[in-house]
Amino acid sequence: MEKAKAILDHTGISFDVATMYAEIAWADDEIGERGRYCDLTLVGDGLMADPELRSRTLDGALFRSARPILIVPRGKTATLTPKKVVLAWDSGFEAARAAREAMGILAGADDVQVTMVDPRASYGRNGEEPGADIAAYLVRHGVSVAVERCQARDAALTKC
Repeated sequence: MEKAKAILDHTGISFDVATMYAEIAWADDEIGERGRYCDLTLVGDGLMADPELRSRTLDGALFRSARPILIVPRGKTATLTPKKVVLAWDSGFEAARAAREAMGILAGADDVQVTMVDPRASYGRNGEEPGADIAAYLVRHGVSVAVERCQARDAALTKC
């Protein structure tokens, strides 16, 4: 908590860092609810070390807050101006909202990777070329973007 405050103190923006105790079974709900009142959920590498807490945290932040999340990779320093960003994309409402909410971060990055797992081309969902529509939207906002489509069976074994 103190490390997060130290990082944010130097940004000149208004922020809040809080702790809460939640039963692991309800952590995703608690994190999602708290995240709704934030511009961004920051997830540090310490949290990523615990598989169950990692799963609940990411689930809550991704699917219950309607806000973007920033995951700090192991050994990296947190920054609100990352140069490389991965945007998980499934053409859903939550992904669209998170992309729009994170536009400032996306536009400031040198490299944005839109990653889709098992996308299917369909008129009402992903379009004829999955990822093309979100890429065009991001480019219109000045984002340098590449789209990567991967299979779920490969996603667990590779960077995808």
